[in-house]
Formats: sequence, structure tokens, C-alpha cells
Amino acid sequence: MYYFVDMAEVAYTESKKDLLEAAKKARFEVSERQLVRWQNSGLLQRPRRRFLGRGLGSEAVYPEGSMERLLAICRIRETYGEKRLDYVLWRLWWEGHDVDIKRVRRFLRKIAGHWADFNKWSIDAEETGLSKVAKKYIKESGDRRFRNTALSRTHGRVKKERYPDFMRTLFEVGTGHYTPDAPQAMTNQFLVETGLGMHGSRTDNVADTEEWLKVGERLSLLSEFLKDDPVTVYARVKDEELIQARQEITGFLRTIENLVQMAEAVAGKDAFGLSQGLRMIQEVDPASQAILLLFWITFRKSPQGLPSLKTFNNSDAELERVSLLQKALDDLRREIPALADALSPKETEKGIHAFLFNEPRAKDGYISKLEKVNRENERELAEFWNRHPEYKVLLPEGKS
Repeated sequence: MYYFVDMAEVAYTESKKDLLEAAKKARFEVSERQLVRWQNSGLLQRPRRRFLGRGLGSEAVYPEGSMERLLAICRIRETYGEKRLDYVLWRLWWEGHDVDIKRVRRFLRKIAGHWADFNKWSIDAEETGLSKVAKKYIKESGDRRFRNTALSRTHGRVKKERYPDFMRTLFEVGTGHYTPDAPQAMTNQFLVETGLGMHGSRTDNVADTEEWLKVGERLSLLSEFLKDDPVTVYARVKDEELIQARQEITGFLRTIENLVQMAEAVAGKDAFGLSQGLRMIQEVDPASQAILLLFWITFRKSPQGLPSLKTFNNSDAELERVSLLQKALDDLRREIPALADALSPKETEKGIHAFLFNEPRAKDGYISKLEKVNRENERELAEFWNRHPEYKVLLPEGKS
């Protein structure tokens, strides 16, 4: 159970007692037996034996950071109700903790195998379309109950009689057999957007998020990537590529979360139909994360993927600008009450929508309203910009 190696390699300073007390203080129940089980499964690093002196015996000590890791394990188990140790380990790795990459690959290989088995089950022997058992499953899908939270929510958004069409489209995309030229393709694309709660994105897109949110119009491209055998994709990827892909995906998801939160702060809750997308991101389970990782690895090597990644890598500056705009609007509404109505989230959303979709009458009306409040509050606005020089970068060139 214990390693007797050079203590100078890393600081082993946190005793078993320290870990158990930290868990208790955070109101988590952890036993010594659980500690052993978690270290044997790779969730915690194994302790070493520290001798306390002649006649005083010894104690088990863990490396620095083990208390933080233990609390992360407890949080994952409590938040997600997750008891499967390989799933907990995956979530630790997904969050950026340093865990054994061999165990991560073992989990990823298992999910890739499940995905490959699903494809074999779903496709007929000639590989020309969906199998009989898949078609039967799809036909009965309107009456099925799903354990997956995201899928279970789709039942409330898609009418029962249309649910098989929705499910068939998902099957065709997931197995690489979707074609936008199929009968009723446009209708089914809209069904997917509705089922995923993102139909608002078709009419309420925010700048560059259009490419990611118009789900239905990207189904063909997604299906093309999913044709690749997941086990083959897994076998070819190196450890370094896995880590790089994880960093890119989690960074991208954080960017989307920040975008949604900022959009809602600027233009009101559920502005532009984005909140459903945020909920989907927050509810992605380890198996789905693993599939997403394999897809991302294929995507990032494609001609279509590289430009998107370059755009994404340059998104931080834009997010900072949106964040600054959010703070400026909050301060304007608070410090100049006369602007509260014109700059309210509801009015701001109308104005952004008018500009994004080039609606002349709405644009002219919004501009006129802003020009009016600007004339009526010219002195107060000048004083505001002088008090807040950090916001002047938001103004058009030549204005102060």
C-alpha cells in the first residue's frame, strides 16, 4: 500500500488525519476504507509512510494538494450523484486534475467501444441505412423514457407524433448516414433545433455564435465527421493530443458559458435563446464528453476545423470587450437614472437584434432613441466618461 522512496522528489505533507478532517469540515462523509479504495483506483495518489521518531511509530502522508483533490472527488460524487470510480476519475481529468493518463485512456477506449457497438447495432448489414432493430426503436421512441437528462427533456419540446422523426435524424447523424437532400430534411433539421431547445438561435443569433448555434444546418457536416470508426480514432491519438484536445474543448465550453452569461447580463435573461445551450453544456456527462473528445480530435485535423479553431483562439479579446460593455452599461444605468429605460436589457436586446439582422425601421428607431437621451443628458454623459476613462475604448474613434 505504501511507497518508501526519496521524500525530496515531492512534498508529502498531508496526513490521513488531515484529509479526513478536511472532508468533515466541508460536510462530506469519508471513511479510511474509502481513502484506500480511491487511491487504489487512481483517484488519489498513494501515500507514503512517515516515521515519527523512535518509539513513536509512523503515519501515512499524502502529497501536497491531496486535500484539495479529495474535496473535488466528494464534490463530483455529490453534485452528479456519481459513484462509478472510472466516471469520477474522468471528471477529475476533465476539470484539469493530474490523473494517470493510462486510466483516462482506459475509460476513453471503453466509451469508443460502446459507440462502435451502437453503430453496428444501428446500421444494416449492407451499411446502406438504419437496421431493422434501430427502426423499431425509433418507431417506439415517442413512448420511451430516457435516463439521459438531455434526451428526457426533448420529450417535452417535440410532439409525440413527431418524436420518431426527431430520433431518426439523431440516429442518422450519429451513424454518419445523414444527408441534407433526404425527404423532409429541412423539417427534421428544425425538429432537432426544437428538441435541443435551440430553435431561438435561428432567429436570434449573436454575432459569431451563429456557426455553433444553427444546429440543424450543421448536421450534414457533423455526420460526415462521425463516419470515422471511434476505436480507430482512439487508437491513433497520442497522450499529448488528448490533453491538447481536452484543453481546447473545455476552453471553448467556458467561452460559450461566459458568452451566454454576458449576453444575459447585457440584454436580459434567455436573450437570443442561448440559455438552453448553456444548460446542455453544463449537463454533459462523462460518456458524452469522451465522445465529444474523439469528435474534436477528428474535427481539429480537418480543413473545416482549423479555421474555426483559429477563430476560437482569438475570442478572448472579444469576450473581454463584451465584459467591459456589460460593466459600462451597469454603471451608466446606475449613475445616470435617466438612461435606465433606453439602456434596459429589454431595449438593448431589441437594438442588438435590429443591427444583427439589418432591420432598417427598428435600427432607426433605436438610434433615434439613443440620440435623444444623449442630447438630453449630454453633460452627465461627458462627466461619466471622465470618471471612467477605462470605458472610452468602447466609443467610436474620434469620440470621447
